[in-house]
Amino acid sequence: MVRVKHRYVLTEVVHEKKTKDMKQLASMEKKDILKILKIHIVDLFGDTGVCKIVSNFQIKYWNPSTGILIIRVGAKNVDMVHQMLPWITSLSTVICKVKTIHTSATLKLIESKLKKVNAKFCVKADPEEDSQ
Repeated sequence: MVRVKHRYVLTEVVHEKKTKDMKQLASMEKKDILKILKIHIVDLFGDTGVCKIVSNFQIKYWNPSTGILIIRVGAKNVDMVHQMLPWITSLSTVICKVKTIHTSATLKLIESKLKKVNAKFCVKADPEEDSQ
């Protein structure tokens, strides 16, 4: 039997920091985002694209407060996800962009990259640096 290889795509949902948008994103669950992503795959690649990708397509992590999203996809279909993400202009009614940060074969490497991204985010948000 052949082992199925996966790729993990670390993405960031970038939107305007409006209170209404943040509340809507906070109410969204993984399954809601997965439906939206599948709709975009149908729009770009048709039914054959969905058939290729659906068996290995999964949201592994979603944090609405930071906008971080980790998507698992089959190794052969990771290019489809990379091509689909820039075409997303909204999640539900929230106008946003989905930015790819990193792609990796293991979740462990994605988590280490996520820690680096969060560290940069914390440094930017540090109020002491703004006063200097």
